Parts: sequence; structure tokens; C-alpha cells
Amino acid sequence: RGELWLLWLVRLHDDLLLQRPDGPWWNGLLSLVFTLIVFTGAIVWWPGVSRWKRSLGIKVTAGWRRVNWDLHSALGFWLFLSLLMWGISGWYLGMPEPLTNLMERLSDPDRPYGERPGDIALQWLPRLHFGRWRNPGWGTWLQALWAVVGLVPAIMFVTGLIMWWNRVVRKRRSASEAISESV
Repeated sequence: RGELWLLWLVRLHDDLLLQRPDGPWWNGLLSLVFTLIVFTGAIVWWPGVSRWKRSLGIKVTAGWRRVNWDLHSALGFWLFLSLLMWGISGWYLGMPEPLTNLMERLSDPDRPYGERPGDIALQWLPRLHFGRWRNPGWGTWLQALWAVVGLVPAIMFVTGLIMWWNRVVRKRRSASEAISESV
């Protein structure tokens, strides 16, 4: 059972459970959307000059909505580069052509393949995405840390969904209930 669950999870991660050859392409497209959300999240995150330090931590003694907000805000700030890397590397893994073509245009054609900075960056994207570290001494600890930090996109999704629910759906429900009561 454990192996079947793990295989299901891998299929979900790799091709969104689509039984089609374009599953990785759709995954790459959604990774590109995720990358755009990370960028827009960084823009929306900025709380202003006087309150930016408040957005770096979590006030655990506050109510659950504030804790949810703080968790989303702090994780987004502290792990922005990791989230961005996962978005870009997921895009590359699902749709390698755009980034490969970009690196080909930017790279020096006279340098041997594999030694150009763009080639090295593209080689590192899958390693960083999956946490494949080559050093056997500390690689295991990094992989464990990577697995824990890899849960952050899911946490960001859930906390963001809760914030959206409270801001949009709850207000619409309250407004529609107020209208129905007045009728």
C-alpha cells in the first residue's frame, strides 16, 4: 500500500495523473503559472516601510486568521528564492525547450557544450528541484531538509486558500445572506 501511494504521488508530481504524453507539458505550464504567482506574491507582500518587519515572523498568540496570514507571509518571504527555483525548475522539467533555447541564444557558441554558464545552470535545475546532492556525507541531511522544505509550496497553497476564502467567499456569503434576509 505504501509503495502504491508513493507511486501515485510521483505520478501526480510528474504528470498530474494525466494518462497522456502531454502530462509533463501541463505540469510545466502550471509551474510557469506558479512562478508568476511567486513574483506577484512578492509584490503584494510588501506591507510598507513602517510595517515590513512585522511580516517576517509569526505572532503565535494571535487569532487563527492572523497566524495563518503571518505563516503565509513569513514563509513567502524567507523561502522566496526556493519557491522561485521550484517554479522555474518545474517549468524547465515540463517544457525544456524555452529555457534551453534562451540559454543557447545567451551562451558563447565558441565554448564547449557543458562548460557554458547556461549549460551549468540547466544541469543544476533538476538537482535543485529534487534535492539530488552528490556529497554522501552531508547529502542525506540536505535531502531530509529538502523534503521538509519541499512541503512549503503546499503550505503556501493551503494558507493562501484560507485567506482567499475569508476575504472573498465569506464576504459574498454574508452579502447574499443579508440580501435574502431583507427580502
